Amino acid sequence: MAQQESRPSRTSWDCVIVGGDTGGLLLAIALAKRGYHIAVLERQATASTLPHGEIIQPAGLAVLDQLDLLQRLPARDIFQNRLFHFRQAKGAHLCTIDYQAGLSPYPYCVISMPQVIQQLLLSEIALYPNIELFWGMQLASLRFNGEQVTGVNAKNQGGELQVFQGRILVGADGARSAVRTRLKILHTIQTDKKGYLTMVLPGPHELRGESLYYLGTGMILAIFPVSENALSVFWLAHQNNAASIRVMPLDAFKEQLLGINDAVRSILERPLATVVSWDQVTFMPCLHVRCERWVHPGAALMGDAAHAMNPHVANGRNSAIIDAIVLGEVIAQCLQKGDFSGSALAPYERMRRPSVEILQRMGREFSWLWNTGWAPLALARDRIFRTIEKRRDLHDKVLATIAGTNVQPFGFMDHLRALL
Repeated sequence: MAQQESRPSRTSWDCVIVGGDTGGLLLAIALAKRGYHIAVLERQATASTLPHGEIIQPAGLAVLDQLDLLQRLPARDIFQNRLFHFRQAKGAHLCTIDYQAGLSPYPYCVISMPQVIQQLLLSEIALYPNIELFWGMQLASLRFNGEQVTGVNAKNQGGELQVFQGRILVGADGARSAVRTRLKILHTIQTDKKGYLTMVLPGPHELRGESLYYLGTGMILAIFPVSENALSVFWLAHQNNAASIRVMPLDAFKEQLLGINDAVRSILERPLATVVSWDQVTFMPCLHVRCERWVHPGAALMGDAAHAMNPHVANGRNSAIIDAIVLGEVIAQCLQKGDFSGSALAPYERMRRPSVEILQRMGREFSWLWNTGWAPLALARDRIFRTIEKRRDLHDKVLATIAGTNVQPFGFMDHLRALL
């Protein structure tokens, strides 16, 4: 793992990145490969250990491959998922999304714990002396020359204020971005009324190249392998905070999951026995962020800071990965020309926003439809899934959009055909 820098080795950098998750780290690597000097400031004091699985879609896998990172993902700590099976709560088959249906050269997505890819990226960053990584840094303020951003002031864990001058600043600091706030970029943050309880359950499992969704009326259970020996479980919570859920006895909660059907009991009974405390269960809120703009003279937003989306489309981390490559290309051109104006940075937003907004819209539609507690709408949802199973053109369009290989909007006729 790259070690925290206690003191900057220089007074200014070509790029200062606020946020040390996947997108920010990949951007640092992409720019460092070109010889630029990068500072990465991460708010957390240590690397991520979030207890849930995250998906990297084929478009994101292509980026990792391009950077010679894909083959270095540890095989024992990831899961190559080829099939997503959607079933009614009682087990009846609705639809299978098949990644082997024409997605080449990556006929699968990768599911892993967030720290797996982060550790890989930290190991890669350690090879670049032109990247400096600072843990436990709290953003205090931005530095400006007129309207243009010229760097940041940040406090280290000891409360000491440090100055990071940069030719360009990138906010990769999540859905509640402090960089976005200090740039005064108009935005909306929508928090769904429902979130997810998540767990990672150790132990061998019987799933091979497949993941499961069980959908009921106001009920979703998702079971994703994150390695050969661990499962990530997502359970739809009807509250939007963890405290109100944890009043339920833990055993009653576990029995609620196991009681869905016999197949779920067979898969989860032994792994759930390892859950002995609510501390092993995490609440994940569902946030949607829309920004008036993603760029500002001398600065840009990426990942969730620019466009957090509902997890139903499994594209949050994937979108940040693609952002990193597109933004890296644009920043490299800005650095070569010495032009960091909003117009010079605008190609990044023009290239990325259309596909991101399609995915955000799809995520909102999926959330409304999948989460419904209204029985007639749940029946319509089940019909739509069965139609997607039968109509291969619809299946392939949904798959290509979520995979990121050919993101396309879904119009009126698509929605109508899915219902018929």
